[in-house]
Amino acid sequence: MLGNDEIKAMQEEIDLLDAQLNDEIKAMQEEIDLLDAQLKERRRELYEARYAGLRSAVQARKDAEAEVFEELAKLGIKNFKGIWGFS
Repeated sequence: MLGNDEIKAMQEEIDLLDAQLNDEIKAMQEEIDLLDAQLKERRRELYEARYAGLRSAVQARKDAEAEVFEELAKLGIKNFKGIWGFS
C-alpha cells in the first residue's frame, strides 16, 4: 500500500505532466492558428492571381465601351445600348 507521501509525490508528478501537456497543446494550437491564417492568405492570393486576367479584360472592355460612347456622342448618336447594339 502506498503512503501519503508517495501519493502526494505521484499527484505532483501528474500535475506537472498535465501542465506540460497543456503548454504543448497551447503551443500546437497557436501553430495551427498561424498555419490556418497563412493558408487563408495563400488561398486569397491564388484567387486573386487566378482571376486577375479576367478582371483586367472586364476593365478593358468597360474602358473601350466608354470610348465608344464618347465617339458616338461626338457623332451625335445618343441611343446606343453599348457593345451589343443600338436601341
